[in-house]
Amino acid sequence: MADIIIVEGSDCAGKTTLINRLKDSLNYQVVKGSSFEQSTCTNEELFNKFDEMTKLEKTVLDRFIYSNLVYAPLYKDFALLTDDQCRLIESKMKDKAIIIYLEAEMDTLIHRLKTRGDDYVTIDKLEGIKESYNRLIPQVELKVLRFNTSFMTTNEIIDEVMETIK
Repeated sequence: MADIIIVEGSDCAGKTTLINRLKDSLNYQVVKGSSFEQSTCTNEELFNKFDEMTKLEKTVLDRFIYSNLVYAPLYKDFALLTDDQCRLIESKMKDKAIIIYLEAEMDTLIHRLKTRGDDYVTIDKLEGIKESYNRLIPQVELKVLRFNTSFMTTNEIIDEVMETIK
């Protein structure tokens, strides 16, 4: 079983719902792996935060270095990891973590964003965020389980994840 499960995806893809279900199903702790608040530090501080996360066990990470690579370029003054830093972090996670990448159709993302709102992400940014993830995820060195939440329920995703990680 994976020591660390990283949940990635754009805003409104269903990450929080899935993370809460995984936490309960696996009895893992949840740690915020990347956030707008964390990205307001220096590059070195951000790298050190991610490096510390590589030492965790039985943890679901709500975003990780991949969100930093997608979101930081969109916002002025956000720390962005270098390619070398990302490779080092990823190498430390290679044998202990898997990524669950959640995506959704644009109309689904827009509907969800309009319904719940967001302090940072606006509708005009969603398509670029989705495109950035679609370029990034195929390059990831970790095992990736990819799910489209426009067509799958959280229960269906949980069933597949549990079957895969056990």
